[in-house]
Amino acid sequence: MEAHPAIKNEISRQDLSTEIGLDRAAEYLENSIQKVADIAIPRGNICYRSKPWWNDDIDKSREKLSQKRRIWKRERDTQSHRAYQSERNNYFSKIKTAKQGMWDSFLENAKGKEIFKAFQYIKHKKVERIPIIKYTKESEEVQALSFKEKSEAFLTTLFPKPPTTDPPNWENYQPSPKWEWPNIELEEIRTAIFCSSIKKAPGPDQISFKIIQQAFLAMPDIFYMIYSKLIEKGYHPKQWREAIGVILKKENTEKKRDYSMPKAYRVISLLNYLGKVAEKIIAIRLSYLAETTDLLFLEQIGGEEQDQPLTPH
Repeated sequence: MEAHPAIKNEISRQDLSTEIGLDRAAEYLENSIQKVADIAIPRGNICYRSKPWWNDDIDKSREKLSQKRRIWKRERDTQSHRAYQSERNNYFSKIKTAKQGMWDSFLENAKGKEIFKAFQYIKHKKVERIPIIKYTKESEEVQALSFKEKSEAFLTTLFPKPPTTDPPNWENYQPSPKWEWPNIELEEIRTAIFCSSIKKAPGPDQISFKIIQQAFLAMPDIFYMIYSKLIEKGYHPKQWREAIGVILKKENTEKKRDYSMPKAYRVISLLNYLGKVAEKIIAIRLSYLAETTDLLFLEQIGGEEQDQPLTPH
């Protein structure tokens, strides 16, 4: 990453002992990765011919077909019409051959789980419109017809206000000597980044784990500078608290669901992956402490990744 020294200098200017400084450093890291990714990753121009089987031979045949069509429209005689029909048949024949060749090559070279992509390609895809949503608003039964009304229905029903509770009283709290919280190490950050799937959908920042992995390899010292302070201060930057909520239909079981009811849908949250790295580091440490300080029952085995206690390093 060519901008590595500039990024390091800019982050070093921030006061990482304060929440404002941590917010600015995290935002600068996020923006820098986005800018470098936009420069390094080419963007494809999506059009109706953006197909893996498209080749130069088909492109040339398409140009000839356009020429024959123009000649036929100008001349309007039998000979030009037959030439146009012949070129049109040749054009579609080349498309059919290219598709067949691409499909045969894919099936011959597919290995492991790649064969399941064939099912995805042939699976029938359909776009369904969300039906009229019925919900309760201010003690009245309301029907949501437009997109705006349906959005309000989902926000009202699927995003209720969180419960409130009194803050805990820490006056008489005494930490146990068993609870050790060592300083973060670079290997913990590396593990949190590289143990995550690169196929998941990114969050609002549009930065995938594949991009984060390459950024970490280019500037591990900057990642350590920021995440070590975040873990030490126990702070999560504001821009990493954003999420995209995607509303999906719940799977239809033996009992047919009524998709006019908001509760027949579920919400999944797409979080910023830079924030999930910090969450994963904390989760691994808490899992280790829970298993080594007798916080779990002896019969508790659900959710444990392995028989031996996890280590944060």
